[in-house]
Amino acid sequence: MEKRDVNKWIVFSKWIATGILIMGIIHDIATFTPLIQDNLHSLSEDAAKVFICFSLGTGTSLILCGIILFPLLNRLERYPFMITPILIIGVFLLIFGILSVYFMTDNPFAWVVSALCIIMFGVTLKLKISINQS
Repeated sequence: MEKRDVNKWIVFSKWIATGILIMGIIHDIATFTPLIQDNLHSLSEDAAKVFICFSLGTGTSLILCGIILFPLLNRLERYPFMITPILIIGVFLLIFGILSVYFMTDNPFAWVVSALCIIMFGVTLKLKISINQS
């Protein structure tokens, strides 16, 4: 694959990483909104703490994946070994995307996150194959 094609995949993956980052921010905002409005009355105190912990962890993991992918992708053409951490993040996102739909089939947010995560994995796999052929 030509260098120009690899660059196009890198640019595309940056767009997907941006989407993942934005969805993480939305997720964290959606977690804080009931806290600010004090709308967690239906949950016990312990259940509310678990909800907050895991919900913030979920959103933050999406944010971190999106942020970490940018410097890795920016250096990928110069340092092809960067594909390994990119692929690890891609595998994490693939698992995350599948589990989000499995546990929240009626949540449209989960479907959008799942699509972004699966696409990101596919793109990282494509980049890995392209770099190995170079």
